[in-house]
Amino acid sequence: MSPIAPRLTRPSKIPVKPLAGAGPALAARKAELVAEQTALKAELDTPQTAEITRNVPLSVDDETKNQAHQFLLNAHHEGSEPTGAELGRFLGRSDSLGRRLKRELWPEITNGNGQLKKETI
Repeated sequence: MSPIAPRLTRPSKIPVKPLAGAGPALAARKAELVAEQTALKAELDTPQTAEITRNVPLSVDDETKNQAHQFLLNAHHEGSEPTGAELGRFLGRSDSLGRRLKRELWPEITNGNGQLKKETI
C-alpha cells in the first residue's frame, strides 16, 4: 500500500470555513438543484403514456416465399443448412425476415430432423 492511500481515506481534520460572500449564491444554486431534482422525480413517477411500438410482422409476398423455399431446398440438396441471416441477405431483405422465413419454411423442406421430405425430392 502506498503512503498516500491512508491519507486519502482519513477524514480531514482541517476545519472548512465557507467563503465570504458566497452564501447567497450557494443558496440560490442549491434552490435551483432542489427544484430540478423535484422535477426529475415527478417525471419518473409519471406513468409513461407514449405508445410503445411493437415489431410489426413483416409482410412477405408469394414470390419472396417461393425464392426462399427454393434457396433452402437447393442448400439442403447441397448438404448445407444456411442461416436465416444468409437467407435474408440472399433475398435482399433483413436478417430478421430471413430468420423468420427459415423457421417457417425449413420444417416444410425437412421432416424436422434434417431429412429431406420425399415429396420435395
